[in-house]
Amino acid sequence: MSSQNPTNAKYSTLSLGEPIRLPPSHPGKIIAKITTAFIGVLVVSATILVALSGTTPSSHLAAPSHKALATQEEPIHLENDSQNRYVEFQYDPISGKYSHVNKNGSRINPFVVKNVERHSEKPYDAYLHKKDKNEEGSIYWKFNLKSTEKILEKLEIRMVSINNIADGGGKAEACLQPSEVCKDIPVGGVLIFEKPESETLTVGIKLFKDIQLFGRDEKCTECGKFERGFTVKAFWKSLYLAEKITTQNKLIQFNPNSGDNYVKFTYSILNNTYSHDNIDGSPVAPYFVDKIERLVDRTNNEVYLRQEFPGVFSNMYWAFNLTNDGKLVEKVVISIPGIEELTNNRAGVVEACENIHEDCNIFLENETLTIMQQMDTLYISITLWKDISVLKTKLKGVSNVESFKIEVYWTTTTPGSIVTTKSSTTPITEPDHQPDISTTPLTESYEIIQLKPETGRDYAKFTYDVISNTYSQSYEDGSPVKPYLASNVEHVVDRRLNVAYIHMKEPINKRIGLINWEFDFNSPGRTVEKLDIKLAGMDEIVNNGGTANACQHVFKCTAIPTNGSLTIEKPQFNKFFMRIELFKNIKVFKTELNDRSSVESISIVVYWS
Repeated sequence: MSSQNPTNAKYSTLSLGEPIRLPPSHPGKIIAKITTAFIGVLVVSATILVALSGTTPSSHLAAPSHKALATQEEPIHLENDSQNRYVEFQYDPISGKYSHVNKNGSRINPFVVKNVERHSEKPYDAYLHKKDKNEEGSIYWKFNLKSTEKILEKLEIRMVSINNIADGGGKAEACLQPSEVCKDIPVGGVLIFEKPESETLTVGIKLFKDIQLFGRDEKCTECGKFERGFTVKAFWKSLYLAEKITTQNKLIQFNPNSGDNYVKFTYSILNNTYSHDNIDGSPVAPYFVDKIERLVDRTNNEVYLRQEFPGVFSNMYWAFNLTNDGKLVEKVVISIPGIEELTNNRAGVVEACENIHEDCNIFLENETLTIMQQMDTLYISITLWKDISVLKTKLKGVSNVESFKIEVYWTTTTPGSIVTTKSSTTPITEPDHQPDISTTPLTESYEIIQLKPETGRDYAKFTYDVISNTYSQSYEDGSPVKPYLASNVEHVVDRRLNVAYIHMKEPINKRIGLINWEFDFNSPGRTVEKLDIKLAGMDEIVNNGGTANACQHVFKCTAIPTNGSLTIEKPQFNKFFMRIELFKNIKVFKTELNDRSSVESISIVVYWS
């Protein structure tokens, strides 16, 4: 009898219709059998996958990704639409994304791509490289630098993780068009273009060797979270920059060099700077500013002062202390160009005043003002009634701008106050009891002189006779006319010199004399065609001995010529005042006593239609 395999002995007695009876088994053997069967299923499944795909799961996960890069012809816009100082554009090769999108919302792409692709083997391990190792590769991005509302001040370009281009591996560059100015982007550094006057910028890299671009081979300590790729920062300034003007609550002290009797002070609106600082070293500023601002207009290449709110009354002034170790001011010379638009449009007034809004001299177009008098303070005032520009100058193409200039001369000698006048060769016979000199202080009356045409006439004439110290008309109540304001002045008849005049009553104790007359020439139903004002005997007022002005109000005055007349055609006002200021001990309205042709010391004629 042959022997049997023990393993197969249990299958030897199979009977049809009867159950298979197996000997009892150990529980651990049953678990092992189940595990073996499960592993077998996995092996079969894996075999099927291999048969269907031709690859194993592990080989599929390790396969590198090569992505072709699309291009676009439209330049990337870098204009800053926000209030921030700059806009920053970024490219991240890890994610393959950009910080911006195109204006139409589409994805941004390079401008030129030649033999370059994005390579990614696993997350956070992506870079750019050449597709064909034997051919040169290049990739460039193009940016639009044009703006209608802002001007580009600076560009900063940084590329992170490009140190493989060293030693001839490649070249990173940025080019400005249309100037075709190209500069290399430094490895590990920043390329800066200051005030680039260009329309477009191209940023890119040429690859000469088979290198990785933007790979994990460099760490930028200044880039924050930005690890790889490149950034372009564009710093913009508004084409229209309105600046608030700061003020100071102290006078600007002129401080000449030791021993000097002269100082020159200037202001440049171009850079908003002054030639001097305050004595404590702080920057100089106006004393008062109300609704006036400095505007930088890069579109028209201009900078100037203007009203902050067009059409709203605006004013500013600078205040100066002229005292200098006990020395006396001999002369002050002031020049203020750039006020043509103001004077031509009657849109405001520029004044130099000894006291704020008092004792003022008005600047005319292209005029240099010379003040020959002792003064301790000086105010330069600008008042605007209309929306015009003042102190205007060019932004570019100019240098050493002096928007206003003040020159002060001091003296250690007391200025002479006695003026010698030649006496008349024709004697005048007067009664013996009359004194050689008679003086009468001018009194004042706060009443306005009414100028109205007589019946049947289209004009009215008002005169003052300095010899008799009388006027051609009275007030409506019959009382004699007087100045509206008279301060430190008196009427003099000097029979020794044969002259009559007005001068300062106390030229030593008080610095100025002042006379104001106020007039109203409103005539219902009539239009004023012309106003003529003429003064006689005012020769000594020259050389800044005093001023004579006809004023619409305190901020709008016009000088009355010493020889000739002031004519105002179709005046746009019906009230004015005439002001005489005396800075020195001079004589005004001076007339020889026997010269009866000069009795009209003041002549004012108003013509109506």
